[in-house]
Amino acid sequence: MRSGRRPALAAVVAWSLIALGACGGDGDSDEDRIRALLIEAIETTDPSSCSELASLKSLERQSGLEGEAALRQCERGVEQAADDPNTDARVQRLELDGDTATAEVSFENEGKTERATVTLTREDEAWKLDHVRLR
Repeated sequence: MRSGRRPALAAVVAWSLIALGACGGDGDSDEDRIRALLIEAIETTDPSSCSELASLKSLERQSGLEGEAALRQCERGVEQAADDPNTDARVQRLELDGDTATAEVSFENEGKTERATVTLTREDEAWKLDHVRLR
């Protein structure tokens, strides 16, 4: 991995994981929707996903910035990742507890397997990213 890229990778993964929070049909279980969200969203290259399904609070916490600045940082991170997107996303473990979920995920980034712990919350019937921590 390129020098200095790992700290930015956590932000990009966090931003990427928001992309498909409302994914899944009406008949899908929460677990199915979350698994689909995590697998697909890790690989997103669409910067507009930042504003669609992440709470501003989550973006602010991940970036250390406030308001529009947090949103713009997310969009820049996803744009930068588009040249070398994450691949081979897998959900290793998923635990649901009411309106929260915690998942262990893995993915390939620049030929190296990365792992992250992802916390999601349900807001207005859609699952949204709450926190991402690279391990």
